Order: sequence, then C-alpha cells, then structure tokens
Amino acid sequence: MPRSIPLRPRKLAFAATLALALGGAAPSALADFGGWQTAGFMDQPSLKVVLSDLLASGTNIREMASTVNGGWIIVTDGPEQLVFWGGDVPSSCLTKVYEYIQSGREIDCIAFTPSNGWMVIAEDLAWHAGAISYVNELETAILDRIAAGKRLTELVFDSDGDGWTLLSNGGSWATSYGMPKDLYAAVLERHAHDRTIQRIQMDGEGNWVLFAQDWFASKGIDSTCFEWIKNFQRAEHRLDNVMLGPGGAWALFSHAQFAPDLTDTMQYVEYGLKGVGGDGSHVSNIWQRMADLDVAGVSIGVIENDRLRWARGYGVLENGTQRWVRTDSPFDTASVSKTVATTLFMNLCDDPGVNLNIDMNLKQAALGGPVIFWNDLLFYLLYGNLYKGYNLPFTQITLRRLLSHTAAMVPHGSTSFLPGDATPSTLEILFGANGDGMGGMTYGGSNMPYYQSDLFSDGGSWLPGQVYKYSGGGFMVAQSMAETVTDNSFHVLMQQRVLSPLGMTDSTYVQPLPPGFADRVALPHDSSGVVLPANQRPFYPWEAAGGLYSTPTDLAQVVLMLMNQGTHPQTGVEILEPGTTNAMMLKQTPVGESKLYGLGLALSQSVVNPANLGWFAHDGAHDQTSAYIAGSPGRGQGMVILINGGGDKAETLRNELYAAFKKHEGWN
Repeated sequence: MPRSIPLRPRKLAFAATLALALGGAAPSALADFGGWQTAGFMDQPSLKVVLSDLLASGTNIREMASTVNGGWIIVTDGPEQLVFWGGDVPSSCLTKVYEYIQSGREIDCIAFTPSNGWMVIAEDLAWHAGAISYVNELETAILDRIAAGKRLTELVFDSDGDGWTLLSNGGSWATSYGMPKDLYAAVLERHAHDRTIQRIQMDGEGNWVLFAQDWFASKGIDSTCFEWIKNFQRAEHRLDNVMLGPGGAWALFSHAQFAPDLTDTMQYVEYGLKGVGGDGSHVSNIWQRMADLDVAGVSIGVIENDRLRWARGYGVLENGTQRWVRTDSPFDTASVSKTVATTLFMNLCDDPGVNLNIDMNLKQAALGGPVIFWNDLLFYLLYGNLYKGYNLPFTQITLRRLLSHTAAMVPHGSTSFLPGDATPSTLEILFGANGDGMGGMTYGGSNMPYYQSDLFSDGGSWLPGQVYKYSGGGFMVAQSMAETVTDNSFHVLMQQRVLSPLGMTDSTYVQPLPPGFADRVALPHDSSGVVLPANQRPFYPWEAAGGLYSTPTDLAQVVLMLMNQGTHPQTGVEILEPGTTNAMMLKQTPVGESKLYGLGLALSQSVVNPANLGWFAHDGAHDQTSAYIAGSPGRGQGMVILINGGGDKAETLRNELYAAFKKHEGWN
C-alpha cells in the first residue's frame, strides 16, 4: 500500500468530479479516463492506488513531483494535507515536508534536481538540500517574493541542473535562470496573453510540459500523454496537476471541469462556438471544433479599446509533432495580403506625383503627362496582347479601380508554385508565368492578369469602372505600378514603408520564404489534417495578391493603424494620412453595385469611419490555409484569425470564430 504521513483523521467527500490519466494506452473515449502504464515511476502499484483513491474521493492534489529515478511524492489539497510517496524519495525531504505541515503551513512547491537534490517551499519558508546550481540567485528570488508578501506556486529545475523557473502569485509572476529557450518562450507567451501558469514539469531528458489554465505547451513528452492532454482540453477537464518521470513516464490529474467566463471576449470566442444556449451554456469549444474539422493550428488576435488585448495560439504547426502554435508563428495569410499591400499603395499616394488615378501608362495628373522611360508595364502593354488577341484599355485601368476590383481584370486568384519551380519576376507574372515542374516556365496561360470584357456568362460586355469583379491579377498590375514608379521591388517597399515602421518583425512578403521564416511557420495541411510533403508545399510569388506570411500580433498593428486614420494609436507611427485612410473605407464599387468594397477592404456599409459603428474586413483562403481580419474604428474593436487547415473545413472554423466574436461584441 502507499506510504503516507497521516496528519489528521482522513475525511473524504465521495464526489467523483475529477478525471485521471496515468500514462498508458491511448484514450478510447472522452468519458473514459483510465489509462495505465507499468514502467517509469517507482512503486507503480502504490501510485495507482493513491491516484485512484483521490479520483474516487474528489480530493485535489496540491503538489506532485518525481525524482530523477522515478520516485514520487504527492501532497493533497485542503486542510488535511495528506502526504504519499513511493520509491526513491530522500528521507530528509519527507522530514522537511512533514515539519512544515505540522507547523500549520501549506506546501507550495516540491522540486528535485537531476542530482537528487531537492527544495521544499511552504508559504514563508524554503529549504534546499543537495547540490543545486545557482542556489544563491534562486534563494534571492524566493526571499524577494516572500518579503513582498507573495506566495510561491511552482519551482522546476532543468534537466542538467544548472537552471530553474520560479512562479509566484498564482502563476502571474515568473522568473527563469538558464532554462531552455523553448520553455522560456512558452512562459513569455503566457505572460503576454493573460493565462495563469498552474504547472511546469521537466523530466531528466529535458522534455517538458507547461499548463496555463486551459492552454498547454510541451516538448518531447510521450505521444500518448500529448493526446490525453488534447482530450482533456476538448472535454474541458481542467488540468490541475502533472508529473513527468524517467523513460517517458507521466501522470495527469484533473479535479474539475474548466468553467469559462463567457463575459470575457476571448473565452467567448474559445468556448462559444456553434452558439450559446438559452441557459448561457456553450455548445462547443475551439479545441473540439479543431478536431471535428481536422484543423492542425489556429492563431487569433483580439482588439479591444484600440489595443491588442489578446493574441493566442492553439494546436500545432505540424500535425504529428509537438511544435505548438506560438503567437509569433507566421501563417500564410492568403488574400489578407491584399489589404496590407493596399496600405503600401496608399502610402505611395501620399507622396507627391502619385495618386489613385494613375493608369497603366503611368499617366497621372500631378505630372501632367505620361512617364517617359522604359519599364515593365510598357513592355506588358506592348506585347501582352500577343497572348490574348486584343489590347488592354490601359488608360482606363487605374490604381483606384485595381484596388477596388472594378478594373474588369482576371484572374480571380493567385498562382502557386512548388519547390523546384523557378521564382518568377513581376513582369513574368504579368505574362502568365507558371512553373513547368522542371525549373522552367510557361507563359500566357489562364493565370495571366488581363482585362476581360465578358466577365460573366450573361453575354454582357464590361469596361473598367462599370462592375465589381474580384481579381488577384489586378493586384499584380498594381504591384508592377508601385515597382515602376519607385524603381524598387515590392517586398522591399513593403518592408521599408509598412512592415518595419509598424514593428511587424514576424511578417514577410518574400517568396519563397527566407530561412528565418521557413523553419517556424505553420505548415500547409490538407482538408483531412495531413501535412503536405515538403515537395508539395506551395509558395506564392504573387506577393501583393497572396504572398504575405504574418501573425495575429503583427496583423493587429495594421488593423489598429487603419482603425485610427492611418496612425498607430500606441506608437504614434503614421503610415497614411487621414484622408487616404478614409478613402480606403469609402465604397468604391459602381453605383447600383451591391458589393460594398473600398480600397483593399470589404465594408459593412458605404462609409466606415470613427463616427459610426461600421467595420471593414478581408478574408483569405488558399487550398491549405484560411485567414480573416476585421476592425471597427467607431468601436475600437477588431479581430485577426489565421488557420493552417485546408478547404471548406478551415473556412467553417474561421467563420464560427468570427461569428462568436461579433456576437459577443454586438456587431450587427
């Protein structure tokens, strides 16, 4: 039987409101939390008995820890702090735990080093034994918190004994010394985005797991444990405690359901999917819907009161791995690229000599005539008709019409290329470049940006300015205009004029992705949630139309700038003049056209500005990704959604997330 230190008569309430998993076979059903493993921890039978008894009695675990050899100690919560242990636990540690409890103090932390040193913290007292690296720095941090009247809630030593992480004040304060960078990044994620860390555990091989309310991050933990945690999330079982041991051993303990606060915007978005019942209960949550729809990863940003309030990641960058989604993990934004690109085009319009009425001949009123020099656009105008059989009405195709999709241009979408394909220039894209699979290119196909008078199958004929027709090809013509008038490449212009000024350090239009991005982005998955093989992962040289990789944190900076008439409300950086920003949010589609579209933005009404409650938005979808941004200047609210999942399923989840946000915030 398990050994224990009985302190008071044991009075247990038999309310089985918790769930238990002790490392073992994959979970067969959410209602069945009995998985077992016979290796890893010492005195395994006793550990099973202890956890089973606590599960049946409704008793929570206050602290559980494992030694490097697999010994373990458990201290229960509540006034009766029962202590159980098994295997190789130093007797001096047990004595100290007993001494603190007998003195009326609650045990806050128990941690063991790789050399079997240990530390116990109980309210205002801390004790260490054995060799602990950097003990002076650790004790200073502990004493500082105690002197400030704060409780310590977690201590973990790293696998080589030369670093530690200390949590305090219910997990809302943390400090680390010499810990792995990925674990430190997970701690920073929690602090930046309002989640309280309950537990951190690391085994002797350097694998770790971190719980923060209903969110977790991990590295290298047993795959079955990883699946159990995801099942706990979907079933909304609160993760109260975890213990890692040698050889991949693990134990999870949940004492209750997680109770979301549906008055909180972010928790409503996370838990209010597919609607909320009349009694206020929610129907589903983001983790369950990701499983339902075979979505690997999601990243979300929410703006309130004209500032980024939350940015959170869910799931993984690549299914089958523990590469968890971080808020600085870039995602393919697809056609959201057009909105960000439009901020560059409008920024150029704030310069002397450029305006929205510039046409494909680069004729502009400010210069009094055409720009007389050889350029890509002139080459395209002279020879593009050889592929299409008729001339472009280039004097009618203006920047304004290109950005509002009223230039009667095709094609609708942007063309992808595969690894091994040559990367086309903007001029080659204008001539319909497509990879031939052997490092060469073909030209003049259906992906060639071109004016098309018979846009619809109704027999009608349309001129630029007469009709709305969404066109990624039109944005590539706009990209060529920007490159021509500045004599600079598009992605360099974006970096200089938009991305860098707004501090968008995790965003790029460079295609294929540069090495600093390629190794940390959300990978493309098909509609079944299967990651695409490396040789089938597309890249998008159609930069302005669909080439941006970014994060919710970065994209929120664009939304905030647009919501505040071209100036970022926190940094004061001005990207656009107020009048230019207002033009983006003014309906530019023809009179009688039902589609409400400004410049690079879909609109909820004909005019959106800080004086009303309208909003702007733009979606994006490639075959393996889905994206959305939205902002309301008058409300000071907005949202960013990025998903690495394929097809209609990803769009379904995107739409559910946005609908939950709009419902909570009262957007009509």
